[in-house]
Amino acid sequence: MRSTVRAIAYAAAPIFLLMAVATIAFGETSICSATHQALTPMSQMYLLMTAFHASPWLKLFHQRANRRSVRLSGQSFVDARSRDAKILT
Repeated sequence: MRSTVRAIAYAAAPIFLLMAVATIAFGETSICSATHQALTPMSQMYLLMTAFHASPWLKLFHQRANRRSVRLSGQSFVDARSRDAKILT
């Protein structure tokens, strides 16, 4: 169950980004839209949803960067996590 939720969390941002790019590239398919604008309200909404759902990706990149910096500094990962926890509180 947890892995399914995690997969959905990671899938949301790229899907919204693809929808935004498609909407910008091909325009809205609405009958009412006579002109082609680059940033229509729908593409703006998709970009905003991409930003809202980017949190799992940002956490993943942050964790990988921390692990890489811990390996380079020679410090143990547990020590680095406790140091980060102290900084955040």
